[in-house]
Amino acid sequence: MKKLGEVLKAIRKEKKLTQQAVADFVETDTGNISRIERGQNATITMLDRIAKALDTPLTDILSQIELDTLLPPTKAERPTLPLLTLSSAADWPNHDSGRAMRYSLTLPGGDFAIVAKGDSMLNPAGIPSIPEGATVLISCRSEYPEGRIVAAKHIETGTVTLKRYIVDGPNKYLKPLNPDYRTIEMDDDYTIIGIATRVLYQV
Repeated sequence: MKKLGEVLKAIRKEKKLTQQAVADFVETDTGNISRIERGQNATITMLDRIAKALDTPLTDILSQIELDTLLPPTKAERPTLPLLTLSSAADWPNHDSGRAMRYSLTLPGGDFAIVAKGDSMLNPAGIPSIPEGATVLISCRSEYPEGRIVAAKHIETGTVTLKRYIVDGPNKYLKPLNPDYRTIEMDDDYTIIGIATRVLYQV
């Protein structure tokens, strides 16, 4: 494994970029970029910005360094997400709830967050389980792997439900984690709007 500063400097040189160009993109000063290249630790949020400035996938940089050298994001760097109800999520991204949540996870995990309602995803067998009131981070993607928990919208009613996405041959289903609820067969009435990436539980 290499030092973070060495990796960033090598990529910057390869891209023929100056520290000033990187600093301007990241909206910081050249001294900050210089210090990071000389060995000062950086937050994961800052590293993500620098990776974008270098036009390099963040994962490529992370694969070359010791992850425990990264600092957690500062409070100001912690991302905010729109916090939606299940009903307002149906109109995402056109709906603006006016509410937002700030979370302190090391890496961002979604495009918006919704609050779970009901107990259809309460798993009596343990984890995964999404109790009522839990906040679920949802990521919008072009593909949705079978077996993952998704947010699915009923086209006619506009309601959104959290369920496990099941594929059985040509048939697709939305399956609750609570066996007391029935499995829903997907048809043209449903569309998946996002995949659950994290669940934040109330304590």
